[in-house]
Amino acid sequence: MKWHKKLSVGNDKLDEDHQTLFKITDRYLKESSDRDREYTTTVLAQLTYYAKRHFKREEDYMEEIGFPGLDKHRDAHDQMNAQLVKLIDRNDACEANVQADVADFLANLWIEHIRVDDKRYKDFANSHK
Repeated sequence: MKWHKKLSVGNDKLDEDHQTLFKITDRYLKESSDRDREYTTTVLAQLTYYAKRHFKREEDYMEEIGFPGLDKHRDAHDQMNAQLVKLIDRNDACEANVQADVADFLANLWIEHIRVDDKRYKDFANSHK
C-alpha cells in the first residue's frame, strides 16, 4: 500500500503520520511469510504508539478548526483503539488467524478511515479558509 498525494488532509504533520501508518501497513502486508506472533506483536506495538500520538494530534487539529464532526470522529478513533487492543489480546493468546485479521484491519479499516473519515475534516477546513 502506497501513500498518494490525493490522500493528503492538508496538514503536514497529519499527512506525515498517515504516511508512517501506510509504511507500517505496507511492510506488514508484503512480509506475509514473516507474520509470526513476534513480528505481529512488534507491528501492533508500533501501531499503538503511532495511533495514540496521531489520534491526539488529529483531534486537537479538528478542535482548532471547529470541525463539527469531532465527537463522531473521536468515537471512530476509540473504536479503532478498541480493535487494536482486541488484536493485541488475541495475538498474545496465540489465536489462530490473528495475523490475517491484523492484515485486514490495516488494509481495510485503517486505510478506509483515512480515505473517508479524515477527508471530512479536510473538506471542512478547505471550505472555511
